[in-house]
Amino acid sequence: MDAKGRMAIPAKYRDEIDSRCGGVLVLTYSPFNNDSLFLYPEDFWEQVSAKIVELNGFDRTNQILQRRMLGGATETQPDDNGRIQIPAQLRSVTGLEKRVVMMGLGNRFEIWNEAARDHARRDELIDGPLDALPDLKI
Repeated sequence: MDAKGRMAIPAKYRDEIDSRCGGVLVLTYSPFNNDSLFLYPEDFWEQVSAKIVELNGFDRTNQILQRRMLGGATETQPDDNGRIQIPAQLRSVTGLEKRVVMMGLGNRFEIWNEAARDHARRDELIDGPLDALPDLKI
């Protein structure tokens, strides 16, 4: 990431992003931790955000999820050099600095501070395999 908060999208993803959603992406906080951001193609974000909106807003856990993901969401598009601008607020909360990692995870990307991702990956290895796979509804 450069000093202006711009991060290059890896070249292998650029054409697919452009053809899938015209380059329109949505960047938001991860619902799981304070160390990463989620980056969605606009078409998939619309599906995710619709499900989040449908949640009971009187449930505290749902409120937190709605605030984090919907309240923090911002639209972005790669510039001519394939870079996206990550707003200062999102960088500050997640600790994103010069060295970042972008991981493609099917219909979204995760963006991490490199050191935080290394630490999280070590924790995943120590904790071992998942006892049960999550119920995938999206």
